[in-house]
Amino acid sequence: MNRIKGLDVKAWHSYIVLPGSIHPDTRQAYQYMPGKELRSLADLPPFDPAWVVEKPREPLRKPRFPTDVSRTGLSNVIHDIHAYLLGIPSEQGHNGNKGLMLVCYVLADRYDFSTALGYLKWWNSIKPKPQWKSEEIERALSSAFRRKFGEAMT
Repeated sequence: MNRIKGLDVKAWHSYIVLPGSIHPDTRQAYQYMPGKELRSLADLPPFDPAWVVEKPREPLRKPRFPTDVSRTGLSNVIHDIHAYLLGIPSEQGHNGNKGLMLVCYVLADRYDFSTALGYLKWWNSIKPKPQWKSEEIERALSSAFRRKFGEAMT
C-alpha cells in the first residue's frame, strides 16, 4: 500500500487547513515548509482509497460518569492532566454539568483544593461553552471534595 507520510485525511465533521488559512490564535497565515511547496496539482499522486481505511484504535480510558473516577482508580493512570482535561467536554444543553463534575472529581482525586481550583480555572477558560461562573466552579469543586473527604476543603 502506498501511503503518503504525514497525510491526514479529513472527512465528515472536519475541516482542512492549507497555506493561506489564518491561525485562530496567532492570526498568522499558514505557509508551506521550505522545499515542500505545491507547485502544480499534477504533482499530487492519484487518490488511493486505501489511504482512508481507518485503523482500529484503542479506546480512550475515560470514566463514563464522574463517580467512576475514585472507584476505578483511573486518576492514578492519567499521565498528562492537561491533555486529559482538554478531552472532557462541557457544553450547555449537552450534559455540560457532567463534564464540569468529571473534571472536579478527577482533580479532587489528585490534588489539594487550591491546586485543583487552579487547574479547574484553566480548564474553564478553554473548554466549556459557555464558561462556568467562578461561583459555580468553586461550588462544584467543593461538592467533589465533600464527596471524597466528607467536608469542603476550601
